[in-house]
Amino acid sequence: MNLYLVRHGETEWNRLKKFQGQLNSDLTEIGIEQAKALGKYLEKENIEFDFVYSSPLERAYDTAKLIKSDVEIITDDRLMEMAFGKWEGMDVELIKKESAENFHNFFNSSDKYDHISNEAESFESLEARIRTFLDEIKEKHRDKNVLVVSHGVTLKVFVKVIKNQDLKEFSQSGGIFNTSLSLITYNNKWNIEYLSKLDHLEGQLITEWISK
Repeated sequence: MNLYLVRHGETEWNRLKKFQGQLNSDLTEIGIEQAKALGKYLEKENIEFDFVYSSPLERAYDTAKLIKSDVEIITDDRLMEMAFGKWEGMDVELIKKESAENFHNFFNSSDKYDHISNEAESFESLEARIRTFLDEIKEKHRDKNVLVVSHGVTLKVFVKVIKNQDLKEFSQSGGIFNTSLSLITYNNKWNIEYLSKLDHLEGQLITEWISK
């Protein structure tokens, strides 16, 4: 199985540096162009998909539709972004002021992140839903090409599972850029072919929403 992973396009809240989580924010014009550019790239590379999965959150679903408008998109709640609790909808700079230590830990020492005080989802909960998704599709879609459109932290957890990272290693790994393309294959075991590839983007279309 070839499993292609894509993060949604840039959103209004990405641009404003606000935490989204399971709240929604519309794609920007750049986000729309990013998704269209990826669709054209995949067509040029003759990469077709037997199945397309998306998070049900609009920014991911809209990205999937822009990439592949002619196929059924299967939504799956397990692909939703991590729930960030009190941080959802907040400006990053305000979070840094009000929750400096926990914000630092979230990105740099994930094993010390306190989700309870934040009324948020734990990394363990997110990883559990990603593991069940991976276990299911590797059995259902052997020898198929599968596209998954999801979110930044969720996709990093896909990589965590494949690499068998602990949370300390996870927090030191790189980010996933808007509409970047990653390829993971499965042939009795998972293997990462490439991560966060941006061959379809240039100039202002290369975006990342947060500085630590």
